[in-house]
Amino acid sequence: MNDKTIFSVQWFNSIIKKIDELEQDWKNNIIQFNDSILMEEHQVTTLLQISKSTLRRYRLKKYFNVYQIGKRNLYLQHDIIRGILTHLVK
Repeated sequence: MNDKTIFSVQWFNSIIKKIDELEQDWKNNIIQFNDSILMEEHQVTTLLQISKSTLRRYRLKKYFNVYQIGKRNLYLQHDIIRGILTHLVK
């Protein structure tokens, strides 16, 4: 995908579904919500349906913050969603 890619309705629906799941986790079970806050790279690429190189490019453009723990790159789900809404959806 490049920056001019038009995202499908199915893609937007999957993002909305993920937001709804996070909201339900938060309302129903704060412990489960805390476990779901951090995402690994493969989870982010799967959610956004992008490659690792595209994720790296988005990270370099500061669409998302990355948190390094050891050799692992982790992302906050709300950063990913905010990045989608502010940078990718125009």
